[in-house]
Amino acid sequence: MTDLIGQTIDNFRIERQLGQGGMGVVYEATDMSLNRRVALKIMHKHLAARESFQQRFVREAQNAARLKHPNIVQIHHFFSKQGQLFLVMELLEDGSLQDYIDRLRQQGRRMERDEALELTRQIASGLHYAHQQGMIHRDIKPANILLTRDTDGSSPYTAYRALIADFGLAKLLQEMQSSQTGPVGTLAYMSPEQVLGGKVDARSDIYALGVILFELVVGYRPFNPQSLRDAVRTHRSGPVLTPANRPPGLPMALEEIINRCLAADPQDRYQSAHEIAYALRQFMENDPERAVPTQPEPAPKPAPRQEPPPKPKVDNRRSQTHFTNPTWPHTDPSMYPPADRSDLFGFDLLMIRYKSQQLDPIAIQRDLITIGRDNSNHVALQGAKSEISRNHARIERNPEGGYYIVDLGSTNGTYLGRERLQANIPRFWDPREAVRIGDYWLRIDIARDRGVRMPVQEPGRTERHDASRNEEPPAESEHIQVQPSQTHVIVEAGSYNDINVAVTNRSKFVDHYALQVEGLPPEWVVLPDRQLKLLPEKQESLGVRLHPPRASESRAGQHRFILRVASVKYANVFVTIPCILEINPYHQFSASLQPRLIHRNEPALITIINEGNAPDQYELAAKDNQYALTFETPEETLEVDAGHALEVPLGVISRSQSIFGSPKVYPFDVTVTGKGQRAGTKQLQGALQVQPMLPTWVLALAALIGIAACLLLALLLTGLLGASQSQNATATARAEVTRLTAEAGLDSDDDGLTDERERQLGTDPFVADTDGDGLSDGEEVRVHSTNPTKADTDDDTLRDGAEVAGCTSPNNADTNGNGVPDNIDPAPCEAASPTPTLTPTKIPTAEPPPTATATNTAVPTPIPPPTSLPPPTIIVPPTAGQPTSTTIPFISP
Repeated sequence: MTDLIGQTIDNFRIERQLGQGGMGVVYEATDMSLNRRVALKIMHKHLAARESFQQRFVREAQNAARLKHPNIVQIHHFFSKQGQLFLVMELLEDGSLQDYIDRLRQQGRRMERDEALELTRQIASGLHYAHQQGMIHRDIKPANILLTRDTDGSSPYTAYRALIADFGLAKLLQEMQSSQTGPVGTLAYMSPEQVLGGKVDARSDIYALGVILFELVVGYRPFNPQSLRDAVRTHRSGPVLTPANRPPGLPMALEEIINRCLAADPQDRYQSAHEIAYALRQFMENDPERAVPTQPEPAPKPAPRQEPPPKPKVDNRRSQTHFTNPTWPHTDPSMYPPADRSDLFGFDLLMIRYKSQQLDPIAIQRDLITIGRDNSNHVALQGAKSEISRNHARIERNPEGGYYIVDLGSTNGTYLGRERLQANIPRFWDPREAVRIGDYWLRIDIARDRGVRMPVQEPGRTERHDASRNEEPPAESEHIQVQPSQTHVIVEAGSYNDINVAVTNRSKFVDHYALQVEGLPPEWVVLPDRQLKLLPEKQESLGVRLHPPRASESRAGQHRFILRVASVKYANVFVTIPCILEINPYHQFSASLQPRLIHRNEPALITIINEGNAPDQYELAAKDNQYALTFETPEETLEVDAGHALEVPLGVISRSQSIFGSPKVYPFDVTVTGKGQRAGTKQLQGALQVQPMLPTWVLALAALIGIAACLLLALLLTGLLGASQSQNATATARAEVTRLTAEAGLDSDDDGLTDERERQLGTDPFVADTDGDGLSDGEEVRVHSTNPTKADTDDDTLRDGAEVAGCTSPNNADTNGNGVPDNIDPAPCEAASPTPTLTPTKIPTAEPPPTATATNTAVPTPIPPPTSLPPPTIIVPPTAGQPTSTTIPFISP
């Protein structure tokens, strides 16, 4: 397709080719309408030519275009033109991850470990977002990871930002090749279930990401299968990394992350890409060999002044020091109330003991609480490095009740009862059990289990409840506070309602935040086209518009959805807010009657389509102004669900029927009334055609019998008068038969042909000119002998009526016989001028000259002398199929 360079396709000017794959060719192009450079992918013609591929392409392109994440290539537009399919994407000029790997190999280098982990973490962040939107990639590999320079410098580990490309295309190719044997994808990066043709889900992408992580960290792929059989064997050969083949210098914690990604059983892998991103981030922050931290840590502010509890005795036999009182984060001290506050008793409490000392309880007001030695945690337990890790454990609230405790890969471990927890695997925390972290003991005190009763207010301390306030309470998680303007949104179908979301950065660092909506069809939601960049303790707002279309799919009622505000940099920093979209009902319907002209004993159907967004009920009523008909309609009310159709039979019966005569047509009206508000009514018109008891053809047959008798008598009489008179009588009788037949038959359209004759000919008895050639059906049959069902009888592209009005024959495509069809003959009416040819004539010499033909008498009739002598006649050779004759002019002496 290099010949496309320099051409313009639908406002896109092709500049140069960037690459080529199994589904299409990618070009750099200029969007002339917006004056921006884009990547234009043109699908291969053999794929675009398939109608099924076109339909699936539109569906997958629509789904992929809704993905808006800093680690996913953005799709701007897609369209089809001249049988080809085009995909317009953002242009990334730094190549793919595979190109980067190849450049390093050519230089004899390997990617730095921190850069490899950071790029993998970014890919995991993008995958997690896509998986939440229901999109599985199916072909994650370095060639499908594009790189761009990170101008913000948000990561100290790499100068690039990784973006995932070709979302949806692998699934599209898989659907097109479903009839073939073998999976679709790249063997080296395919999961075991993908190789075996099993069910594919998000964990298949996690497996492929593990292969990429291995390749970036170790320097080569863990597998290099050459065939499907090799892939089945190698992908299911057990742990990838073992002490026997572990590369020198590879930390065991990183080895565990890789092995868990590459577990053969999907149940043994990370269950979400978010878990990988979080595990990699924790490893980078706790890796003692790292060169720089993930974020520069400012000097901590002094903690709020508190009276320290009595110091316990220090065990001098240990070379470690314990601080008895944990220091709370300075960013939000209000979440840790003192024990004497009355509102403390309304919350679940985190009870902490250090050895034998009971510390102040902490009210649990978040869904997630981090615990560790670092001051950035919600609960900072200061102690020796070997006992308490910087990020040691995490408490997660279960939406259905209770809590989970998660060890974050700590050095000294987290114990639930007597059992040490496995790293990064949530365990349900039974309130009856204690959690031990070093010399700290933690326990959950559930409010409902202790019979919470709000204490009596102190004198002079009266709190009022302002019912007029309608603002939603803020939601917090990690370092974000989110406050929506409303969580119960009411909207009319076809209209819209906006939600303003105030976001506050409670962390110590600059961060970017994106707003997402989960649980609603994407076409109902208009998300903001920007992200928030917030300094610490700063607040800004984002708006989201909900506009369900005016269609049956926008069902009336309540639709639950989630507002999600997430950090762009950190996959585990987000807030989710449950909301309700309530769509008001509207009623609308359409109705039709088929057929509109009903014959006796012929069924008729009324079709009602509910085009509203709520169920509705309908009533039918029928009447005719002549009171000649009776109707059979359902007596009960008809109920039709939104977006559905109902067919109702209609019975129409004539009250009377004539014995003789022409058919009668009785018009009638049917009224369909919707019971819903503003549903309205629909008027349907129809007619019943009633035939007489004795059809017209019976009368015509009787007339024909009488005519036949008269004709027979006429033939007998004319036989006595001679052949000539017989012919005249026969012609007269035939004309009379035709006249009587026409009079006896019914001619509904007055074209000179009876309805019975028209049914035999195949013409419309209710249309005088069936084929629309300008001649009535009777004129065509009786006068011109043309085909009344064909507008151009002689196929010369000239309508029969036009030829009759002119000078050409409607039955002869070459009227003048000059070999040129009438439609292209400049003079079709002029006689042909062939070369004169004398035809030899045999004149008998031995026989007497010819005489005139005798009549009934034997006396020859003399021929009078001609008044003028005609010139000799040139005899034209006879055409095929015509008898040869010789003409000899008779000249009197």
